[in-house]
Amino acid sequence: MELDTDFYLLGLQRAYGRFFTGGDRLGSVIDRALLHEEHPDVVPNPFEDVIPPSGRLIALFEALNWASALGDKLQQEWRVVHPDESWWWQDVPAGETARALRFARNSVHHDWAQAIVLPEVQPPTQTREGWHLWRWADALSSDRPDPEGEAAYQSRLAREVAGITLIHVTSVFVQGMLLVLQSQPQAAP
Repeated sequence: MELDTDFYLLGLQRAYGRFFTGGDRLGSVIDRALLHEEHPDVVPNPFEDVIPPSGRLIALFEALNWASALGDKLQQEWRVVHPDESWWWQDVPAGETARALRFARNSVHHDWAQAIVLPEVQPPTQTREGWHLWRWADALSSDRPDPEGEAAYQSRLAREVAGITLIHVTSVFVQGMLLVLQSQPQAAP
């Protein structure tokens, strides 16, 4: 079964939504917030939850996997209309971010833990804290030489906050999806 590109974007958005709201937590944050408003003495405020970093890290890795799959899917659709070996991200402003992410994925063989640098101490944090401390590694080494990918990584990701990359690359993917749609031949009326 072939899945629409929208499916991949939805997966990415849900995963990065969990990342920014504290990872996998029991129950909907919105439902718990409404219950807290009604019963503040019984239901704790979900925005004051203390959570382990693992929940947020899992959501980050899942989002990065969705982003990689979405990039591959866009390239597959791009090649149908542009069989000239070009890349969809070359025609998108800030598209180098997608290129840099691809280099990172290929360099760490999908093991994102090798690409993300965490602080030495990871105490449990409240939902609004901690994620901004996680950065991309200064450099990644690859089994396959890829000077262009490495240059994109150095200029777009190296030492940057990993969570912010999710926002930037999602914007790049949405622009890429529009570009692919616009480049497809229009059906005759």
